[in-house]
Amino acid sequence: YTTHYVTTDTNQSANLPDNSIVSLDRGTTLDIISENFAHNRALSLTGRAFFEVAKDVQHPFTVMLPQGKITVLGTQFNISTNDNIEEIYVTEGHVRYEIADRSFDLKAGDYIKVLDGDVIKVGMNDSNYLSWKNGKLVLRDVNISTAVKSLAKHYQSKITFLPDVALKDCKISTTLDQETLTEALEELSILLSIEFKAVGDEIVISDINC
Repeated sequence: YTTHYVTTDTNQSANLPDNSIVSLDRGTTLDIISENFAHNRALSLTGRAFFEVAKDVQHPFTVMLPQGKITVLGTQFNISTNDNIEEIYVTEGHVRYEIADRSFDLKAGDYIKVLDGDVIKVGMNDSNYLSWKNGKLVLRDVNISTAVKSLAKHYQSKITFLPDVALKDCKISTTLDQETLTEALEELSILLSIEFKAVGDEIVISDINC
């Protein structure tokens, strides 16, 4: 069976030997790190992924992250790792997150953010948090700065404004469904007269008129 999964420009679904399913976002790496996965369900992850774990009480399911470790029996949860930040959001069941000598039990609806070893547990109030998984981003009467932040998170891309761009209180309502980042920005440019350009590996917004 496959033990190494790498995604580049598209999402990918990984069907693991225990019938667990992992949805991998762009730019994500997932490795099976045990020699006998049936008895030791251990993986490592960098990037962003949504896990639907097959229940097996006798063989816990573990995911090693750059900073910590997740242990579950059977549940659904989202993990995002980026540089020195880790995010865990549980949608079903419960998991245990361990880092250094600390342990956190998380149940459905719990969300934690880990920054350089510091763990912050907050409520999940982002309705688009899992938009990357189904490719659908819904923006409902939000200002342009919020919309751009949602775009950046959805596409795992860096989007910035030139220093002299006035962030006016422009409101926008639209639904982006299976569109590329360029297509999404082009739609915003029609709605709000946004001018943008690619500079290296980031998108720079140079003007807004609304």
